[in-house]
Amino acid sequence: MVDPAVARHFADAATRYSRLRGSGPLGWVRSREQTAVQELVDVELGTTVLDAGCGDGATLEWLSKQGAHAVGIDLTWPMARICASRGLSVAVQDLEDIGLQPVFDWVLCIGSLEFVPSPAQALKNLASCLSPTGTLVLLYPRKGPLGTLYALYHRTHGTHIHLFDTDDITALFSGAGLQPPKSRRDCLLSSVCATAATGEAHR
Repeated sequence: MVDPAVARHFADAATRYSRLRGSGPLGWVRSREQTAVQELVDVELGTTVLDAGCGDGATLEWLSKQGAHAVGIDLTWPMARICASRGLSVAVQDLEDIGLQPVFDWVLCIGSLEFVPSPAQALKNLASCLSPTGTLVLLYPRKGPLGTLYALYHRTHGTHIHLFDTDDITALFSGAGLQPPKSRRDCLLSSVCATAATGEAHR
């Protein structure tokens, strides 16, 4: 179920999202998170990738430049329109109600899981999009002082976010039929990890 406050927040921010994400301290943090993601995502020519919560398409554009067949989904039409204007493949979908087949070599969820009302349901849906040999890469904000500040920032904008620790993510992965986190990179605010299906996600 979509959180209306989250939908409004990102719809309103769409036209200035790139500028907000790329400037000041937040831009410094985001650039290092993007580097961490790129270290874990090893795409080749023809690789199929789903970017779940693609925003204005920055990661989609990078994936396309690597030769991947990349598709993005996002919660709001304003974000999707920006992606489409950049020549990127995108659809409007809710992470808790994804209607896609298990065909993707990679599924990326970069800074989106914290905004959904039910992270457990969202991860089950993302896992169901993986091919039997696919990999899921997740970037999530960690519990701790910086995570608390990040949550308070969003609270001032009327949105509630989830914070996670390693035990939370391991439990969520298990419930979604995914292996425990393997490769991992820790950034200032967030962590990036990769995992694969156990087989349960495709039953």
